[in-house]
Amino acid sequence: MRLSLNLASPTARRQRWLRQGLAGAVLLLLVGTVVHGVLLSRSRTHLASLEETWTARAAERERAGGGGAAAPPEASRGLAQRVRFYNSLLEASAFSWTGLLNELEAALPQGVGVADVRPNQQLTGVQLQGEARTLEALTGFVRRLEERPLFTRVFLLRHGERKDDRTGRGILQFEIRLDLRREGV
Repeated sequence: MRLSLNLASPTARRQRWLRQGLAGAVLLLLVGTVVHGVLLSRSRTHLASLEETWTARAAERERAGGGGAAAPPEASRGLAQRVRFYNSLLEASAFSWTGLLNELEAALPQGVGVADVRPNQQLTGVQLQGEARTLEALTGFVRRLEERPLFTRVFLLRHGERKDDRTGRGILQFEIRLDLRREGV
């Protein structure tokens, strides 16, 4: 006769599931970082080949005697747009998600959870959404964000209370906007 008995409490089982989920999330983050690095390397290689092609064509025009000829305005506008696009790609690839997430984690007190992190298109600011157990925990989080060297102009945009379906307790939902110091990211 085989006896199957699980003496672990429901809390211990939930904690085990949580640890396994967190380990899976960390593994997924590491895989994403590696994939991002590979894609970044490919894009830099492609940009280098485009630069070589551009330099070679400019040298051909010089040799052909067309170096003094002005380009048509449409071509120069198109070139300016492409340059702006490639510059934005380079700036976006230089953005360190790991650095941002590390800074947020260091500022996160107990009782506060961040559910959504949205950087703006220029990568100069971030909008956070999350939940806090108490108003003290939320104000502590805002203060800690203000103290971090990477963040400037931290604003609590809104907060409101909702009832937790399971416990019936009030939970504060919040939205915070902050700017980033670019040299730190």
